[in-house]
Amino acid sequence: MTVYDAHIHYGDPELMEIIAANSPLREKFPCYRTFQHWNMVDYPALFARNAIKKAVIIPFVFAEHDKTHESLRVINFAKRTPGLFPYALLDEDNTEFVTKHKDIVVGVKEHIVLHESELTPQKKKIFAQVKEYGMTLLLHSWAAKRIEYVQAIQDNFPGMKIQIAHLGRDGTGEPKFIYHILESLAHFDSVFFDTSTVRSREVLEKAVDIVGSDRILYGSDFPFFMDKDGEEDIIKEQINHVLETNLSSDVKEKIMYKNFDNYYERG
Repeated sequence: MTVYDAHIHYGDPELMEIIAANSPLREKFPCYRTFQHWNMVDYPALFARNAIKKAVIIPFVFAEHDKTHESLRVINFAKRTPGLFPYALLDEDNTEFVTKHKDIVVGVKEHIVLHESELTPQKKKIFAQVKEYGMTLLLHSWAAKRIEYVQAIQDNFPGMKIQIAHLGRDGTGEPKFIYHILESLAHFDSVFFDTSTVRSREVLEKAVDIVGSDRILYGSDFPFFMDKDGEEDIIKEQINHVLETNLSSDVKEKIMYKNFDNYYERG
């Protein structure tokens, strides 16, 4: 089946390995411990092996990185690699970055390592640009504030596209919490969800029941992994997570690639 990946990361693997090994945030945030830097050498081969024809590409969210530099790294990679749609990191110190690169970026990424889940004046300025240009906010917010925060964004910027990472799961991955997030945000038509790092067929099937098949996109979150030894083929496992559900072929096609073009457009 054709695959469009709505959540994949790109960066310098050697630099990330060094940062992760020495960061004081290593114990607080799992992303510093759970990425396969050794499998980041050849993205075109990775895409070819998994039949990925399109993908959004996202900078890493390590606090030690320079946001502007990492966003430009991803943009330049997308310019020379067909089928890629780049995100920029939400950067409250560079509120004109989105406008400057509006012809290529598809949105901004907000993550709990880098951002508090609250609307600041700088965020409001950036979000106004995101909405004006039809871009997306890819959101991994603090779990306890997620519903309140999305509500505040929608109150200020009605209809702005928001992609909730990981089906909205918290650190435990408990299905009850995921269902609560889905049910609480289902009435926002412009809020959609990606499947990354949620390894439960039952949860995905229930998510389709709650928000509908048009608002869920496949995402791998590569190069991050969930297994204990870190040796799994991340993208293959995430693809199988969708294909092994009891969802209809039509719904699987929507999740795996058809919904992608409804949300992402470069420029």
